Amino acid sequence: MDFDSFPHLIGWELTLACNLRCRHCASSAGAARSREFTLQESLALCEQFPELLVCEVIFTGGEPFLNPGWPVIAAKLRDLKIKTGIVTNGLSITDEVVQRMCESGLKSAGISVDGPEQVHDRIRCLPGAYHKTICGAERLAKGGIDLTVITSVTSLNVGLLDQMFELVRSLGAWKWQLQPLFPTGRGIDDRELHLGYQDFLQLGRFIQERTAHAGKKFPRIVPADSCGYCSELDLPEFGWNGCTAGRSSVGIMSDGRVKGCLSWPDWTVEGDLRKEDLWTIWFRPSVFAHLRTFSADDMRRSCSGCDKASECGGGCEAMSLATTGEWHCDPYCYRRLMEIPRAEQAIARASYADRAVAGCDRPLN
Repeated sequence: MDFDSFPHLIGWELTLACNLRCRHCASSAGAARSREFTLQESLALCEQFPELLVCEVIFTGGEPFLNPGWPVIAAKLRDLKIKTGIVTNGLSITDEVVQRMCESGLKSAGISVDGPEQVHDRIRCLPGAYHKTICGAERLAKGGIDLTVITSVTSLNVGLLDQMFELVRSLGAWKWQLQPLFPTGRGIDDRELHLGYQDFLQLGRFIQERTAHAGKKFPRIVPADSCGYCSELDLPEFGWNGCTAGRSSVGIMSDGRVKGCLSWPDWTVEGDLRKEDLWTIWFRPSVFAHLRTFSADDMRRSCSGCDKASECGGGCEAMSLATTGEWHCDPYCYRRLMEIPRAEQAIARASYADRAVAGCDRPLN
């Protein structure tokens, strides 16, 4: 066993079924996958986690609450002394659900809020979704669940972040996670949602300025994937030395397939838990080799030749794969964008779809 790190954090897609059809959904969630894990298979999988030193499991989807076995799986992990959390759209959260979360040891939740009412419902493609989500968030906070609000940042809400900060604070969230749109799934061709160069930098400056002014007040702003890297806009408390996927974290799909990160395309699958156990997959010498060891020579496209390459690793691998089809070349790092002349920023709209098709390292106008 040459590689000596363990998957301390697991993202577990409990189901791909979803009660929404969001425009930006990277998974194109809706119907369940064929042959999703049974409850018995899920509980058996949980038994594999302790020897792999798993510390935390985050349930995702789809909408994870649509898997009826979630309370049993959560309780199993609680008994194994493994922390659990869940990411939800909030539509299914009733007082009974909150009670079952507490009883099963599921004490933290990330709930998706993508703007004020009109914007949220427009992105989620369901009138009234905002009201249901806000009610769900309030129930979670009232029930003692540690609440994180997760916002997918798009062109429709990047200019509304100050307004949203007050909304997140009013919900009693202790953390606000800001995630730029990934150009995968249904988000590829929805150009109205796509971010431009200046949008990325606006997001970075907002995070920096709000964090500086907020001090120790809640909510704490957490920049998510593709918010960085190695620039003056980065927050010192969020150190970066390359993507953790395949190094200290891993993603498990609802049918038992294993990826480094659930945001990666399916061609990156490294194993199948119906054929072999997670230990075998994780420690196979060839698995995630391009992530576990990398150097400046491995960087591609816009990251090639960067003097921070060995430290950074090319930024967010999900954004890199989605926009270029290659590893180690996230083209939207703040450091790179800040070096582009402002006049060019003003005319260069970052079209994710065109970039993915053309395979270029500069946005097309």
